[in-house]
Amino acid sequence: MAAIDTAGLRAVGMNDEQTDCDACGRTELRGTVLLADADGVIAYRLGTTCASRALGTRLTRKDVVALEARRRSEVAALIRTARVELTGGRIASAAEYLDDAERAGVVRAAEHAALAEVRASVLAAREALPERWGFSRDGRPVLELDSPEQVAEVIARAATAPHRTEVVAHRLVDGTWTPQPALAR
Repeated sequence: MAAIDTAGLRAVGMNDEQTDCDACGRTELRGTVLLADADGVIAYRLGTTCASRALGTRLTRKDVVALEARRRSEVAALIRTARVELTGGRIASAAEYLDDAERAGVVRAAEHAALAEVRASVLAAREALPERWGFSRDGRPVLELDSPEQVAEVIARAATAPHRTEVVAHRLVDGTWTPQPALAR
């Protein structure tokens, strides 16, 4: 088996389109196990034997087919939910569901097409907004919300939480998230 760094990788499903193992080079397999990183990026496609060795667990074809069914179902549900959120005007939430779908492992061409379609609609909806708002907690990256009222709600909840954290409102100005202390209560 070729040296493969599987640290942080997980089996997410089965690919019946690629029939050769990235590790040992064996060909004419019935399919390969998809190994993805935490962001859902497929890193390797291995036969079940090589995947079992790489992950330190026993994987059978039946196990991987079940993983693939769960992955497909999860991705489809997340994309559907993103569409519903977008239809309801919850743009930031729709974007989060699309990010979750990508982390689950978007593999099939139909999944890529559906995700791209909804992502384009989310981007168009964001561009149509007069202002974009978000918040950061304890210096972490900004999480976008749909309105300054939603940001104010997050800040108010944080102020009464048992474990208080610093929450800062941000507004997107010229492509940069700028802190907005006026929303603090």
